Amino acid sequence: METKKSNMHGYNRKKLKWAIRNNFVFFVIAGIICIIIGLIFGKGVFNYERVKSVESLLGKNVHTIHRRTGLTDADVEKLRNEHPDFDWEGTWDRQRWQSGVERQKEERSQMKAREK
Repeated sequence: METKKSNMHGYNRKKLKWAIRNNFVFFVIAGIICIIIGLIFGKGVFNYERVKSVESLLGKNVHTIHRRTGLTDADVEKLRNEHPDFDWEGTWDRQRWQSGVERQKEERSQMKAREK
């Protein structure tokens, strides 16, 4: 009985070695995909923590920042004190707020010009 089990174990081991040898490229590709997914999730966790810290510093939720107000001058000063190494001027919310302020100035000047 023991010889039959040892032969079966050897057969399974040879079969496993053959499968690994023939599917090496597949395993490498699957490993690379797993690493990329891990990096994406890691970046998501990092961004989640940064967004939560920004929310707590400003006292606003993400919806208000992204959809309504953007990052005002006072918000940027608060964030610079906490995170000085991050470029807050280059963020999308900040650029949107600045363009909205410029648009409001242009609309006001056009309205004043019409009134005159």
